[in-house]
Amino acid sequence: MRTPPKLNQANLLTKFTYKNGELYRDNAKVNSKVSVGYHQYPRENIIYILHSNTPFERIDHIDGDISNNRIENLAPITEHEYQTNCKAGKYYASARDGVHWDKHAQIYTAIKDGKLLGRFKHGNEAQEELDKWN
Repeated sequence: MRTPPKLNQANLLTKFTYKNGELYRDNAKVNSKVSVGYHQYPRENIIYILHSNTPFERIDHIDGDISNNRIENLAPITEHEYQTNCKAGKYYASARDGVHWDKHAQIYTAIKDGKLLGRFKHGNEAQEELDKWN
């Protein structure tokens, strides 16, 4: 597997332009993920780096609208903050209550106070386990 290229502001400024919440490459609007080298990045990551060369784990859309990529609406957050901000899925009441979807393992996890309570095939099972501990 190839290592993703380091994204830096100077390099990206030679390839991309930003105007009113939209990202452009070679005067064409970028409507999806952005390929840099052999790796793909969300548009909001590129837009944020174009405006701030500050390292970040994730980029959050402040108003919750993922189509609003205006720089005023983007903020750096930690992975933990991202997980607690995620919208709830159809199988459980709230993402803030410790039920999370593990995309790579394709399984739900129930976490309470940093302790893994279990891994479950269905979100409602993870929610039931969490409810036992609340």
